[in-house]
Amino acid sequence: MEDGYIYCFSNDSMPGILKIGMTKLLPESRLKYANLPNTWKPPTPYKIVFAKKVNNYKQKEITLHLILAKYAKRIHPRREFFLVLPEEVKTLFDLIDGEWIHTTSEPIKIRKRKKRAVVVENTQPQGTSF
Repeated sequence: MEDGYIYCFSNDSMPGILKIGMTKLLPESRLKYANLPNTWKPPTPYKIVFAKKVNNYKQKEITLHLILAKYAKRIHPRREFFLVLPEEVKTLFDLIDGEWIHTTSEPIKIRKRKKRAVVVENTQPQGTSF
């Protein structure tokens, strides 16, 4: 088990779609490779949304992809692109031990999904507190 990085990339040309991957290289190096015109041929450059240095990075990526394939829409079965909100992916990254390398400058706020929104009602009687 060796150290590496798991990352989340976005691209303004693909709104709502995130690339969740892993690399032995620094995420910035992977990003440079991803933005080469002969790699994925992006119309606009990819950006790092967040990244984390972890142990056993290859297995962590496999596990993330399995969870995301069940929870979100995977664009292609052999590709690392998912139709998912960044805050949902960040929640999964939060569960993984490691060192944050890149994070967003502002805290990510969890938004409710329209189709799966869960409403939690306050069941505490009025006038009481913890």
